[in-house]
Amino acid sequence: MSDTQSNQVNIETVKNYLLDLQADICRQLAAEDGSKDFIVDQWEREPGQGEMGLTGGGISRVLEGGDVIEKGRCEFFACTGQNLAGFRYRASSGISGALFSGFGVSLVIHPRNPYVPTSHANVRLFVAEKKVKHRFGGLAVALI
Repeated sequence: MSDTQSNQVNIETVKNYLLDLQADICRQLAAEDGSKDFIVDQWEREPGQGEMGLTGGGISRVLEGGDVIEKGRCEFFACTGQNLAGFRYRASSGISGALFSGFGVSLVIHPRNPYVPTSHANVRLFVAEKKVKHRFGGLAVALI
């Protein structure tokens, strides 16, 4: 595999992985709760919004009033934009004005038991395209 091939990001593969991740997380949390299921809401963003020209959508899943989970939310998003204006890495990376894509899953779970901590996690991938592709992403997990 050449260096060029190893640096390519397969956007559809990432998107499908994150959709499967969201579905799996919600399936397992609903099974753990045992009394409720997640309500699913698909949403779309109007094309070209804001200074970055965002377009995209996502899936929100919310579980409320369960026996174990007081309230839980798991979000998937996929967006594209026309301009990375205002992006905090733009000055040092040379990607100001680049086309970009962003994908992620974010969750916050509030258990009914006050002795069990609230949990929060994010998995994200951003891809900026100019002459050189830049990839940056991350995983954040916090117990609150």
